[in-house]
Amino acid sequence: MAILPPPPPRKMSPDSRVVRLRGGAIFLALLALLWRPQQIQAATITVDSGCSLAQAITEANQWTTDTGDCEPGTDAGGGNPGNDTIVLSGDITLTSNLPFIITNITIDGSDGSGGRYTISGDGQYRVIYHDHGDLTLQNLILVNGRTNQLHGAVYSNSGSEDPLTIHNSRIISSDLSGVTGSKGAGVYKEGRGELRITETVITGNKAAQEGGGVYSESPATISRSAIYNNSAGASGGAVYVSGEDGSLAITNSTLFGNTAFSAGGGVYAGPIESVDLKHVTIVKNGGAANTSGGIYLTSGGTDIDVLNNILYDNRNGDCRW
Repeated sequence: MAILPPPPPRKMSPDSRVVRLRGGAIFLALLALLWRPQQIQAATITVDSGCSLAQAITEANQWTTDTGDCEPGTDAGGGNPGNDTIVLSGDITLTSNLPFIITNITIDGSDGSGGRYTISGDGQYRVIYHDHGDLTLQNLILVNGRTNQLHGAVYSNSGSEDPLTIHNSRIISSDLSGVTGSKGAGVYKEGRGELRITETVITGNKAAQEGGGVYSESPATISRSAIYNNSAGASGGAVYVSGEDGSLAITNSTLFGNTAFSAGGGVYAGPIESVDLKHVTIVKNGGAANTSGGIYLTSGGTDIDVLNNILYDNRNGDCRW
């Protein structure tokens, strides 16, 4: 049997190569569109005469609710709300408790000319309740928060990894001294999510128990801030940090004139993972006898790192651990 030679290779015309190349390019373009990362959606919701702060929070939380004249919140896909910003257009005095915040929200109180708008609890209501989501409070004055349910003009009860950020704000005159067991009159934070306070003043707040200015069971970072004239019926007149998730870092900040009726008029910390104090001024704070008015650190394996701090004229001692 004769073995026939294989047929000669088929030559591709220039036109057919162009068609194949064009087809491949179209396929790649379609693939790129299909694999294009989804952009995070966000809305700006302005609080004004037609949209209250409570309605704005509800919109951002639920994104499908038509509430007053508010801009709708956004859907990030998968049945999840987006990262919305709520913008104030004037001062607000609360007449009822605000909704819990349960998604990623920024509340911005800038008046557009370097000033800040105010949210007042009117001595009757908690100002902010953070339950879930990444919450940022910026350019705000939060004043006269009060609750009979313990803890905080700003209360963050986030049990997950969700952080609370407070930037360029003022937290003033939240008096919980008559609320038995209250902690963290200015700010109360628990859960694993970090507490971040930057360029903020916390003053004139009173707690019946720990943490007149700030109480945290979370990693807490405070920078370029002033915490003064706060008081605690127990420990930590300015700042109290404890718990298995707790740590404390303070930089370029001032703590003065705070009072604790037990230990640590300025800072009470521990047992926690670490305490890091750099370029911090802690002066004229008060604590009980045989404790320390400045810094009181409990034992328990806490890593301590201090650098270039000023501790001066704190009643019953500047530092003890």
